[in-house]
Amino acid sequence: MSLSPPASPRSSHSSLWKSFLVAIIVLLTIVVVSVYTNYQGLLLLADSLEADERPQDYIEVVQNVHFDDNLQDTTNSSIPDDRIVNPAEPIKNLVEYGDFIYENDDWDAAPIIIERYKLAFFTIPKVGCTTWKQLFRRMMGYSNWATEEYVNMLPWNPQTNGLKYLYDFPLEKANEIMTSPEWTRAIFVRDPKERLVSAYLDKGVGNPNYMREKCCGKSEDCVRDASRSLESFLRVAMKCDNAHWSPQAKRIDDKYWSYINFVGRMENLADDAKRLLRQIGAWQRYGASGWGKGGKNSIFQTKAGGVGRYHATNAHDKLKETISSAELEEAIEMYYAEDYLNPVLNFTNYHLYNGNKNQGIR
Repeated sequence: MSLSPPASPRSSHSSLWKSFLVAIIVLLTIVVVSVYTNYQGLLLLADSLEADERPQDYIEVVQNVHFDDNLQDTTNSSIPDDRIVNPAEPIKNLVEYGDFIYENDDWDAAPIIIERYKLAFFTIPKVGCTTWKQLFRRMMGYSNWATEEYVNMLPWNPQTNGLKYLYDFPLEKANEIMTSPEWTRAIFVRDPKERLVSAYLDKGVGNPNYMREKCCGKSEDCVRDASRSLESFLRVAMKCDNAHWSPQAKRIDDKYWSYINFVGRMENLADDAKRLLRQIGAWQRYGASGWGKGGKNSIFQTKAGGVGRYHATNAHDKLKETISSAELEEAIEMYYAEDYLNPVLNFTNYHLYNGNKNQGIR
């Protein structure tokens, strides 16, 4: 009969250390999982509180509120009663094949749909469009949501950005999205004069190839006119329909305007964006942080040239020097008459020049 030699003290100590290390690793794993789970729970709770605590008037189907204290509140007075729609249930045949917002021929035709948050968002070029699409890609879980690159045209191209649009849903669901009081249908708009100046600086002056491709073809005179002055750019724009400068009233078919229940303003972009994201319960997770250098800013707190604002032109600061005469201002106001007269957009037409004759366009 053979006997095994007794274990040495060294091997016993080694075995104890291994057991101790395994126990430590298991304990740390449990702690990390617990912290992450609690963090996600807190985010969900914050989102829930944001949605639950929103004022009742946010739930109204048509509110069209400006959040800039200097602008007129449109909640009660500016939209005629016969334009306000408050259906008890979704309408089944509002959206039809052939409607502009149900087509996928244009990058900014159909609204972006964030189904989890019941949000339909109508993007408009020159109104924070890049940042909005980055935000929605972030909400969809893409790790490269902040990317701006031109090979795949991220985040702009619907074929590559991974976002869902209204045309991705069958007609029955599309009608629910566009008419149900449970859905938020949002659009952000910009003062027409500022938007035109921004388009002129970004496309006319800054991107002659864009003007050549979209408007001018082989006419180099046209390209030069687009960059020479705002007045000559306006002449080109009036002959070339383009989402970057066309009237915002043309953004959707007329029958849909009364179903828009959130109108935000470029002039008050950061605050209005926060109110929208709080309304749908997404502010804490996606809007409050993660933006700007080092991810320390909230959305739209970055300056021109920062994340999502590489195309920003600070058009507001350049209005008077770019709109060089009362006559030019009058021509711009006539071009954007549809915007000024649209009761949902509810633009206030301020005049840069006292001699402006367009007293009928407010």
